[in-house]
Amino acid sequence: MWLAPAFFGLLLIGFGVLLLVYPEMLAFLIAGMFIFSGSSILIFALTARATVSQRESGVVYRRIDED
Repeated sequence: MWLAPAFFGLLLIGFGVLLLVYPEMLAFLIAGMFIFSGSSILIFALTARATVSQRESGVVYRRIDED
């Protein structure tokens, strides 16, 4: 039970030491975060656009329940 938090704590300490030794790595991490976030938002926007254009096309699919 204690192993996972201990591992995570050691991982964070190691990451902090790496940032002290290589401070330019922080810039790469932040840039990567911006690229990932921007890509995710762009994919969401394109998916929403496809959904809206499909609804506006006038094609309606109705489910037929079999009794």
